[in-house]
Amino acid sequence: RSGRDRDLSRVLHLGPLSTRLARGTASGLGRFRPYSMLLGAEGVVRVVGCVALALIGVSTAGPYGIALGIAPIVATIVAMSRQRGLVSDGPDAPWSELSSSLGALLCASVLAQLLLNAGVPAVEILATEADKDRVGTFFSAVVIARLPLFLFQAVQAALLPRLSALATAGHLDEFRNGFRRLVLLVSGVGVLGVAGAFVAGPLVVDRAFSVDLSRLDLTLLAGGSGLYMLSLTVAQALIALHGQNRAAVAWAAGVASFVVGCALGAGHELFLRVELALLWASMVALATMAWGVRARLRAGAAVHQDDLLAALHEVTLEP
Repeated sequence: RSGRDRDLSRVLHLGPLSTRLARGTASGLGRFRPYSMLLGAEGVVRVVGCVALALIGVSTAGPYGIALGIAPIVATIVAMSRQRGLVSDGPDAPWSELSSSLGALLCASVLAQLLLNAGVPAVEILATEADKDRVGTFFSAVVIARLPLFLFQAVQAALLPRLSALATAGHLDEFRNGFRRLVLLVSGVGVLGVAGAFVAGPLVVDRAFSVDLSRLDLTLLAGGSGLYMLSLTVAQALIALHGQNRAAVAWAAGVASFVVGCALGAGHELFLRVELALLWASMVALATMAWGVRARLRAGAAVHQDDLLAALHEVTLEP
């Protein structure tokens, strides 16, 4: 059994790794058609595979896990098999620079995922014996509250390449304007998500999962998801400004704040304790990230490309 578990684990890890590499390549090159095919094909293969397993009467978790793990690999083959010119020469970069940047990006990604998925494990750890059967209920609420995050995937595909191009070219005014509009757009999506959770959340959860959840629980979770989505947006801008180290620090601050929030909320009801901690942690990550973007923009404004060229021109004209 341990051997089968290891094989299943390899499949489940290899699939997401392949599709993330393909997504990054497609979005970085501005090829949004294969990017959309990646997202769509992955979902279709997963649904079709699981439905087929259910129809033939499979009742164990292993085959379903393999279907979920294989779906990204199939989607990558379908979307990227006909793509050409994916690799081109670029400027030389020392291994020390690449390793440090990749290390910071990897750390930021792991911490961001840890914060996103911390709620359900926290409920399971903090639950008393009487609350153990409520973990599934909380997971159902998290699924509904995260629906706006799926819309963010389409925005994220075009976000980082565009911001990186503006930052690299020194067009900081355009960077600020574009980033400001993007923040307003994502904020609007977050507000709609919170409003939807408040108005229809309990009904949707009851119809979809047959569980009873309060309006307050769903609204707080939706608010935390909205702030997390904003944090992801600001993180993309920070990375575009070569602030990946600050992004990793911001996500670390968010994770630490979640742990502290859970510890300080010991007197609250279980769900409320974790929901407030998630809300607080997302606020801390967002504030830290925003401070990092502001600092990087101030530093970049001092060496704006046009100003630097003008200064060099004046120096060369001096007798």
